[in-house]
Amino acid sequence: MSDSLDIFFDAHLHAMSISHPNFAAFMHEIESNFSEEVVSGMFSPNYLLNYKGSTAFLARVQNLMAVVERSIGEIFILMEQDLSTRFDQFPSWSLLPKSSEKRPYDPFIADGHFHFRSRTYDRIGLCPMIMDFTQIEQIDHGVYTHTHSEDRLITYIDDTLEGIDYYRRISPHGIFEFFPFMGINPAAHDLSFIKDLIATYMITDLDERKRCSVPLPGSKRFCFGIKLYPPLGFDPWPKDDEQEMEKVRYLYDYCIRHRIPITTHCDDQGFRTIGAKRAWEFSAPRTWEHVLREYPDLIIDFAHFGKQYRPVSQMASKAQNLLMPARLMTQVSENNWFTGIIDLMLNYEHVYADFSFSGCTAAFYKQLIEYIENLSEEEQRIIISRSMFGSDFFVNLSKIDSYSHFFKLYELSSFSDDQIHRMASENVRSWLQLDQACLMTQQE
Repeated sequence: MSDSLDIFFDAHLHAMSISHPNFAAFMHEIESNFSEEVVSGMFSPNYLLNYKGSTAFLARVQNLMAVVERSIGEIFILMEQDLSTRFDQFPSWSLLPKSSEKRPYDPFIADGHFHFRSRTYDRIGLCPMIMDFTQIEQIDHGVYTHTHSEDRLITYIDDTLEGIDYYRRISPHGIFEFFPFMGINPAAHDLSFIKDLIATYMITDLDERKRCSVPLPGSKRFCFGIKLYPPLGFDPWPKDDEQEMEKVRYLYDYCIRHRIPITTHCDDQGFRTIGAKRAWEFSAPRTWEHVLREYPDLIIDFAHFGKQYRPVSQMASKAQNLLMPARLMTQVSENNWFTGIIDLMLNYEHVYADFSFSGCTAAFYKQLIEYIENLSEEEQRIIISRSMFGSDFFVNLSKIDSYSHFFKLYELSSFSDDQIHRMASENVRSWLQLDQACLMTQQE
């Protein structure tokens, strides 16, 4: 892929089959901390539900399950077909901006290109996030014991590589290019395993980066970045545990040395295998402040832009807003994780954030734009240059109808054409450290 080709990136998505997540650990956490989960916002209507009534919710679950019953390669084919299909209507018109017309929308992919607003793109760059669902401790519950096994992660990684190969075989002239992120939960592994995992799957050589996740013969190195997920038990700065600190320091040093980007989960919900309060502590931007003080050159994306759903946090934030300057009194500023990420962006030049899942509603983009417009020109420039489009597909199917639906919400936002392009193309290139690379397409 030459530098002259335009790529529209989805900087955050998931492709997995139903066998990959650790549902036993997830259910064990809910059972162990049920009262905590009730008040955590997990069951909040504005988190998973946009419709009232059980019928609509079950319809969404069925839609989501229709995706995860497929293999990873089949999911990639489904996504491409979705973007290539003309939709006569979206069932969830209420989720689109009120100003949008209720009319048929042309497909995003046509004539071998991706069309978005006024621009035509040659490729869509996908950043599938591989999750490390390895259970930290053995779960003894019921007749069948769920044991700690690192095979779950290795299988998921290999299945992703196989899925990319499948897509390229079935769709040899397809529009997708792949920039996978490998999930690692340092708390679940010893340091030697982490080193072996990185050496086996991570791309560190510039010549390999040019190949767009097509490994060299005899190699499995196809991952461009690292995916971290605090709600699975990962503490970004375990200062009281020397052994855990050694592992995270190794990871951060490695990422800086090889210019490898990181994505960390940053909203207050998600797939938890630890209690909600600990998950919030590990996920909060303020925890990463400790990391960035010592590793200011770390390239990191805060996924979901710090969205918080728990009712208590929103009430507290509203109270704080009474003391804020008028220019900050927008709905987005009610979210203290959001403003925490903004502060990190303004203080560290490699801090990014993405719109994944949060962009399931038109209100998110409206509120974000209102917030940005109240900042200084320099602050606006920084935030626009560090914000990235990401979908969180297929997880976002709990709130929207399809992959195309999420793209349409972004297209109908009030961002300018130039801002749309920067956040879906230029910013992601910079975050992925692709500015210097002349990439090869799968056709080459």
